[in-house]
Amino acid sequence: AEYWRLTQERRGMMQDINEEKQSLQLKLLQITQNSERFQHQLAQQEDQNSQLQKHCTDWSLKYEQLQSDWNNKHESSQTEWSNKYQQLQSDYNLLQSDWISKYQYLQSDHIREVKKLQSGHTRKVEKLQLEHVKEIEKLQIADKKLEIKLQKEFNKLEQKYFALQTAAEQEQQQYQWLQNTNHELSQQIAVGLTQGTLEKLLQAPSYVITAVDDYQRLLDWIRDKAGQFTDFENNIIEQTKPLHGEYQKLLIQVNDLIKLISASRWPQIRRYANAVRDIETSVVHLFSNTDKYISKTSCFNLRLTSDTVAKIPPSRPLSEIYPTFMTFADQQDSYMENVGEFGKLPLLLDANIVLVFTTYCSTDNFFRLDLFLATLLRINTCQVRVIIREQNGEVVRVAYFDAMEVLDNNYYSVLFEPIVDSAGKLYQIEIDAENATGDSCIAIWCNNKPIPTAQPQAPIITADSLPNWVQQTLKDLPLPQNLNTKKATHLFVINGVIETTSILSLHVFLGKLAAALTNSSGKVIICGTLSQELQQYCEQAKIQTYQDKSGTPLAAIQTYRDKSYSSEYIWNCDINAVPQTDIVERAMEMFASDSKVGLLIPMEKGSDNKIRAGFAALGREGVVHTPAAGAIADHPYYAYRREVYAASSQLIIIKTTCLDQLDTTKIASYYTQMYQVTDLIWQLRNYSTLYEAALCYEYNQSYPTYTETEYNTDCQNFYQCWQDTLPINLPIFTHINDLLNPLHQPTVLIIDATLPSFDEDSGSLRLYTLMKIWINLGYQVTFFPDNLDSQFKYRHALEALGVEVFHGNYGIADVMAHRQFDFALICRVDIGQRYIPFVRLLSPKTVIFYDTVDIHYIREQRQAEIENNPDLAAMAKYTKRKELANCISADKTITVTQDDGYHLQKELPNLEFAVIPNIHQQHSAPTTSFEQRDGLVFIGNYNHQPNEDAMCSFVQDVLPKIHAQLPEVKLYMIGSNMNDKLKALASEHVTIIGWVDEVEPEFAKRRVFVSYLRYGAGMKGKLGQALSLGLPVVSTTVGAEGMGLKDGETALIADDVEGFAKAVWNLYNDSELWNKLSQQGRDYIEEQYGETAVKNKLQLTLYTKIAVNTK
Repeated sequence: AEYWRLTQERRGMMQDINEEKQSLQLKLLQITQNSERFQHQLAQQEDQNSQLQKHCTDWSLKYEQLQSDWNNKHESSQTEWSNKYQQLQSDYNLLQSDWISKYQYLQSDHIREVKKLQSGHTRKVEKLQLEHVKEIEKLQIADKKLEIKLQKEFNKLEQKYFALQTAAEQEQQQYQWLQNTNHELSQQIAVGLTQGTLEKLLQAPSYVITAVDDYQRLLDWIRDKAGQFTDFENNIIEQTKPLHGEYQKLLIQVNDLIKLISASRWPQIRRYANAVRDIETSVVHLFSNTDKYISKTSCFNLRLTSDTVAKIPPSRPLSEIYPTFMTFADQQDSYMENVGEFGKLPLLLDANIVLVFTTYCSTDNFFRLDLFLATLLRINTCQVRVIIREQNGEVVRVAYFDAMEVLDNNYYSVLFEPIVDSAGKLYQIEIDAENATGDSCIAIWCNNKPIPTAQPQAPIITADSLPNWVQQTLKDLPLPQNLNTKKATHLFVINGVIETTSILSLHVFLGKLAAALTNSSGKVIICGTLSQELQQYCEQAKIQTYQDKSGTPLAAIQTYRDKSYSSEYIWNCDINAVPQTDIVERAMEMFASDSKVGLLIPMEKGSDNKIRAGFAALGREGVVHTPAAGAIADHPYYAYRREVYAASSQLIIIKTTCLDQLDTTKIASYYTQMYQVTDLIWQLRNYSTLYEAALCYEYNQSYPTYTETEYNTDCQNFYQCWQDTLPINLPIFTHINDLLNPLHQPTVLIIDATLPSFDEDSGSLRLYTLMKIWINLGYQVTFFPDNLDSQFKYRHALEALGVEVFHGNYGIADVMAHRQFDFALICRVDIGQRYIPFVRLLSPKTVIFYDTVDIHYIREQRQAEIENNPDLAAMAKYTKRKELANCISADKTITVTQDDGYHLQKELPNLEFAVIPNIHQQHSAPTTSFEQRDGLVFIGNYNHQPNEDAMCSFVQDVLPKIHAQLPEVKLYMIGSNMNDKLKALASEHVTIIGWVDEVEPEFAKRRVFVSYLRYGAGMKGKLGQALSLGLPVVSTTVGAEGMGLKDGETALIADDVEGFAKAVWNLYNDSELWNKLSQQGRDYIEEQYGETAVKNKLQLTLYTKIAVNTK
């Protein structure tokens, strides 16, 4: 067996060797064949090389032959051309000598001819000049005769002119009388219309009659003012009559002089000196008449002034009440005295009423008195007088103002020439209105007791003023851990530290900083001149220090570069500027709003709530304006977010990714802080610089002062550096409105009942999105809530968009002050009735859009029919009058749906309207399927009566029908303002959820959205919200009105109880129908009511109205 095994192995080995041998032989054969093939190719290559070498030898011989031939030809040609050139050169020399001789001969002949012509020309000129003098003398004699003749004709024409002028004046008086008569008859006709006639005339609103009365009072006031100046006008006419004759004479003489000058061919004007002297005499005579006219006019004005002063009554006794007032003095507008609270007692300034009170001046240059006034009518024609007396009764100042300038419930500033030596004196102030009546007067808000108080200043508590044991306790507290992390997001560079800065002050500041840094990490560096004690404290607390006294952003930037930190943001802080607790959160939100934002500018305000520093405006020639400095910090002008190009605050926040573009040497060359920061902004012009008042520090130290030379030097240096890119539309002295709107963007005023609560109802979301679209289109938007709502959540959301929001103590008078708007959007019936006439009066060029939101009278009519309520039906008629009046008063009406517009056109066939629907954000496809959902859902604001009625009716009438087929189904009610009546609907089949922060998770759980609205008007945002989230809808016709929904395609629509319940059954059980409506509903909402679609509609509405107005 072993032998057999070895034999088999040997055979296997031999077989492998033979196979390997065969393979090697095969490879050898292949190599041999390849070698022969390569040898053959090599032989062919050698043959080709030999042939090429032969060809190369032949071409070399040919080239040498051609080279020798070319050399021979070139030598022969060169010799031939040299001979020709020499021949031509000799010919040229001969010709040149010949031409020179001929030229000299012609030159001598020309000189002789010129001399001959000059002598002849001189003789002719002398002869012509003598003839010209004789002709001028003849013309002068003829002109004098013509002048006498024309003067006689002019005198006749002047007499005719005066006669015609007298006749024209009589005709004008007759025309004015006819016009007045026509106006009075028209007024009588308008007032005498019956109630039925008024309803036929488009149901004009009740305030139209009031407007007629206002117009009549305004007309009477204008006539009275015109009468006061009739004598003055007649005096001017009499004094100007002699000027006409002198002007005509002067005109004739000037014409004669023009003729003489035109006829002359020579510049010898001195011969006409006599004519010029005559004209000069006429001018002197004319000016003497003018001087007499001016002197007489001055005397006339002086007489009027004397008559006015003579009417001032003697000193009157003090009143028992005291007005709401403020007094100002000095060039800094500093307070002297004011009333500590607003008065609640209105004093009507009738003709026999006078208000007398006293005020004490603590400063020189008393120049301004602010009174808190109220108006009874939109147009008051009375004139108010303010008399200021010293204690001895001597009148020192008298000021007048017209009541038409007064805005309701607002301060009015009475300005007068400053009283230089007013400090330490008590003045008596008397206010009356002699021409006031009970129907046309103003009121002063007063107090029962005189309570003038000096402006109190709250004491500033510093760390050093605390007791020692309190200071020591605070020092022993550990430093916050979030201010000393290695890889910190924020780097805080704290300036303003000096040798006298205490440890406790630094400790308190770091505590404030840590409180603002709740959800992030930071690192602190102290810059300044530190005392030894403070230096030891920083070393123990492991706080890094940096020696720098400038306090500028350069210290922060240089520190970051030197230490090579990895922070994302650098904060340039000051130990005396206390940050607000949410400042870091606000800053991160501003950086997150736009990736291009590289720098933030905060507001610095003092404990007196006045702005210390913040943004600035850059004008022509590099001049920096600081409109916010010294203003009240909560003023709407300075609250909203905006991109700025200059700043006065150094407490900046900057992204570290921007530092590579900075030239710190250039910034350090400026003397003033504002130009250092402004140059920093311009160096970062590839990034955006944002300002917002919500980013705030409290800084009680005064702003640094600089010399005029330092400021002018910085201005010149900045202008030289950036003059090619600086704005040119802002002059050095400019209006406040231009400073707040330096890019001259078109302006929009939006007025609604309250701030838009965009997370609670669709109407507010629509208005909020419209404002966002307007901002993105480059408009400057101002929003005014009628209720002056100041709720921070919704107000800050608008201000973060860049919307200027008036609220709190700032009313409509503050909105309209200093400016006029290009557009106005006024929402809802009552708001439109109140503010459309007001805006039209104060800003007549404004294009006013009236936004119906929904057709209120249609909703009230439907509710009255369902509830059979006659009182509600009468209210619907009154609402209809107001709504149609708003449509007529506005330039264009905006509706939410096309159906709303058609309802209005039934009453007003010629009405123009545009449709701006509710706006819905695009959402991703729903993640939960049909099988994962259950239940019915409804959402709404239950303050809205149609929503409350819909749910009560649905639970009472429809839900039992649904339970007959789907006994386990539940209804979930979501929304705000749930009253007790609705809460009582809760049962095993009805779940009251109420308000939720996020709607999407709730909708994702439910299978069907039900909207059983029985009345209402306008577009229902709740349906659009459900459809945009992929939740199918079952609605009534009223609920789906205006949205263009198709039954069975984008929603299910039914009105009666049985039909509505059947639609809910079908949709609840049919997954194929559910998926179809879910997808098609989402697509329809995005196509028709997405932000892009509405943006295009708004642009078309604006541009169409602009084009119509321009045309």
